[in-house]
Amino acid sequence: MFRLRNFRSVLVVILCILYCTTSLAENFTNVIKRNGLYYDEVTNLPYNGEVKLENKGFGGPCYVISNYCEGLIFNGRKEGLWISYNKNWGVITSKIVWKKGKEVEVKIYSAKGTLSSESIIDGDKIYNKFYYENGDLRSVNLMDESCKGKKTCIYSASIECYFPSGIETPKRTLRWESILKGLFLTCDFND
Repeated sequence: MFRLRNFRSVLVVILCILYCTTSLAENFTNVIKRNGLYYDEVTNLPYNGEVKLENKGFGGPCYVISNYCEGLIFNGRKEGLWISYNKNWGVITSKIVWKKGKEVEVKIYSAKGTLSSESIIDGDKIYNKFYYENGDLRSVNLMDESCKGKKTCIYSASIECYFPSGIETPKRTLRWESILKGLFLTCDFND
């Protein structure tokens, strides 16, 4: 009788542990990305609805330094506000607004949870703002990528640079045009 009672107690403890661990597990949506669209794993149709997706490195569905993201998929494409999280840091890493499967607004956050950059994307034009860790504006730039993917093209961008708070030096504006790809404008106030 004593052994049967111990067995029941052990069984109850094991069942409680299994129940608690499964209820605390991450609940990710089962979708597959194929040819740029998200499909329901069961029906194999373009997915519609809210999702929580796990990020598995580069090329994952979320901002690169995120563990997972949440948002809406409509006809297999991301739509509306998508929020990415880094559970190790305990912060939001990005907020991205999608329209018809394309990014139209992007906000990136630091490991401390402060806004580090924001972008508005209108077709081939990208308007960016970058911030210091204290929240002060670091730079603003406009990039025109209308020739992206062409063999020869003039890429153009402009940038306005701002000094950190407390320095009374005016902003600096630069203009850049180049046939080279991968050249970036930056603000360096050490010169």
